[in-house]
Amino acid sequence: MDALSWQNEIDIYINTLKKDKVYLKLKICYEDILNKYHILISNFILAKDNLIRANKYYKDYDKLKEAYQIAKTKLYQKEEVQTYFKLQRELEEKINGDIANLYEPVIF
Repeated sequence: MDALSWQNEIDIYINTLKKDKVYLKLKICYEDILNKYHILISNFILAKDNLIRANKYYKDYDKLKEAYQIAKTKLYQKEEVQTYFKLQRELEEKINGDIANLYEPVIF
């Protein structure tokens, strides 16, 4: 199979995946989270960036780490965010299963 044929097959797979009920739920959940929790998301990203820029010897590193943990907890404790990660794992498992099904005939 040439590269163009592979690309066509991949495009078909992606389009099929985008019609999957788990993907559709994930997309709705993602948009819901962005709309409802944009401030929490911004706070989380800012706290994460501040922590990444600092090193462990920075005088306020512990405060930055605590701020990051608080921001992450506030965001991740939301039911929609937990649902998002659950749906994301389900979709990932489906994709991994599909890849395994493709891989087996090639190897054996």
